[in-house]
Amino acid sequence: SAEELDGMQGDGIITQNKRLIPVVTVADCMPIFLYEPESGVFGMLHSGWKGTGIVRTAIELAEKKYGAKRNRFCVVMGPHIHDCCYTVDEERAQYFKVNFTPDCVTKCEDKDGWYKLSLAKANLALLREMGIDEGNIVVYRECTCCNPKFGSFRRETKSLSPLLSLEDRQKFFTVQAAWVKWEDN
Repeated sequence: SAEELDGMQGDGIITQNKRLIPVVTVADCMPIFLYEPESGVFGMLHSGWKGTGIVRTAIELAEKKYGAKRNRFCVVMGPHIHDCCYTVDEERAQYFKVNFTPDCVTKCEDKDGWYKLSLAKANLALLREMGIDEGNIVVYRECTCCNPKFGSFRRETKSLSPLLSLEDRQKFFTVQAAWVKWEDN
């Protein structure tokens, strides 16, 4: 119920309750929509670099709590920053190579010690490992940083001083969101 969810915070929600409309707000991170038709489980996840792996946790929880079967899940990875615009340092690149797949990082040719990170490849590796049918996975191909129709923290704050704190950077960023009101007629 809405009362049970009031005040709860997290990076994802899974449910069988068709009266709920799970949403996440992202600003370059990857929104992931899950649906398992037989059990009726569906949900939304927020998968940034820290949260990469949440898709495994959500599917395992859906199996345990709702009797869902992982091989029946349909997964949509929504608009997110792609490796064309997402660079990380060597420590973070190594973390992804070890914990997800070496294929999700590539060395930047123009920036020594920096790597391009593909959140899609990291999540695809997890889903393959879990046995999710590739025909049930859709990856949105547009980059949020490249395409101005999406909000992008990186794009909108790249001209700011590198000395600015994260809190001050957020003052210059516009979150694009829509509110949905559920009416039960």
